[in-house]
Amino acid sequence: MGWCRSVCYKGKFSKKYIWRYENKPAAKPGVTLTDINTVTNADFKSAIQWAAGEGITTGYPDGSFRPNAGCTRAHVVTFIYRDMT
Repeated sequence: MGWCRSVCYKGKFSKKYIWRYENKPAAKPGVTLTDINTVTNADFKSAIQWAAGEGITTGYPDGSFRPNAGCTRAHVVTFIYRDMT
């Protein structure tokens, strides 16, 4: 059995772990990701916008976040490291 029982998605990880751990802070205004409007869950959207505003995630060079993309170990470690520093 691997480190995760199922596929971990970036949007879900941002909300379920990092954003909740930080007590659901508000997103900074002006954060734009090209695909943020594809996120239908309000909590996921807030978590992603907050993480982007804090520099925990920077998205991809094309300006997207790809919330439904699988989360690799590298993504998880990077998100946690950036949140802690």
